[in-house]
Amino acid sequence: MRGSRASGRGTTAVLRGSIARRSPGMVFTTQDLLAEGLGVSRSALDVGLKRLVDEGQLLRAGRGLFCVPERHPVIGMMPPEPRRLAEALARRNGSQMLPMGPDAANSLGLSTQVIGRAVFYTTGRSGRRKLGNRTIEFRHRSSRLAGADAIVATVIEALRTLGKDAAASDDVRTHLCRSLNVDQKEQLHRQLHLAPEWMRSILRSVVSSSTS
Repeated sequence: MRGSRASGRGTTAVLRGSIARRSPGMVFTTQDLLAEGLGVSRSALDVGLKRLVDEGQLLRAGRGLFCVPERHPVIGMMPPEPRRLAEALARRNGSQMLPMGPDAANSLGLSTQVIGRAVFYTTGRSGRRKLGNRTIEFRHRSSRLAGADAIVATVIEALRTLGKDAAASDDVRTHLCRSLNVDQKEQLHRQLHLAPEWMRSILRSVVSSSTS
């Protein structure tokens, strides 16, 4: 028993140092810490995490899920961002996050649509997770884009969200031609096969254009 307590205290000290190096709002799992070599055992790690939660140095965001507190000068303790929670859960499940259509379209300046719910695309299973007073929804998407360059996956998901008719408009083509640089167009050219058949003619006209 004494050995367990001692290892717990030692793990707590190691965790304090590790937490101090993490940015406020960062979310991680117990598996993340074990993979980093923190904790002599799972039980010692659990003891150390509980102590830091009790001390207010960590927030428990769900089972085996923790967050470095982010404090607002007026609001106080901020809850972790849904995307960071989703990314941590995806890592634990061995799945990969994929660009969310409306977010992808927004990032490219093709849409102003905003989704109020915490919905994320993943190569893992579809489902919902209740984390405190938040519900995160995962929607399974084909792993076809999992190995794509970030810009390629973003463009494909953005056009998929717009739909065939809107994506084929001159305005969309012109916007992508002007906003994507030469390297990004080259990435699209190399991975054109990852796009749906209906989208490829649109992308070909984008990658063949010169930047302006």
